[in-house]
Amino acid sequence: AIMISSVFFYILLYSHDNRRDLLTGLLNRQSFYDDCAIYKKSILAAASLDMNGLKELNDTKGHAEGDRALAVIGACLNDVTDRRTLAYRVGGDEFTILFLNSDEEEVRRTLQRVRDSVTAGGYSISAGYAMMADGKDLETILHESDRNMYGEKALYYRTAGTDRRARTDG
Repeated sequence: AIMISSVFFYILLYSHDNRRDLLTGLLNRQSFYDDCAIYKKSILAAASLDMNGLKELNDTKGHAEGDRALAVIGACLNDVTDRRTLAYRVGGDEFTILFLNSDEEEVRRTLQRVRDSVTAGGYSISAGYAMMADGKDLETILHESDRNMYGEKALYYRTAGTDRRARTDG
């Protein structure tokens, strides 16, 4: 009985660890894919978030400082998660939030809380969101939220006077 209980406990711990990003504590990319399938009918909005200035931070202060920044953003996102708000680290400095049975006002409030919290932590993010509407599927709103986030990111870099995508060779 003890052996069987130990095996089930190990499986539980193993499956939990496989769903989490170790640096941020957020759900990871595989969890995102799994949850998109599981909650497909309940997802009413998606938000895409991306850290501003990570490359410059890594280049000037080192990757340990970049990791600290990602951990701060992860903590900010963890603070807004609940049964209806699921946050994921889906790439290096890329994050996604899925909103289950949430209205647009709740999405806006949540993103503002995240922005304020990240700013208070000394960092900056760009965010965009999209709502599920007639004729839209999950893939469409994910692309739309990315597009909206990249629009905000472009504005951030124009306002800062640096275009990180500008090439200096040639």
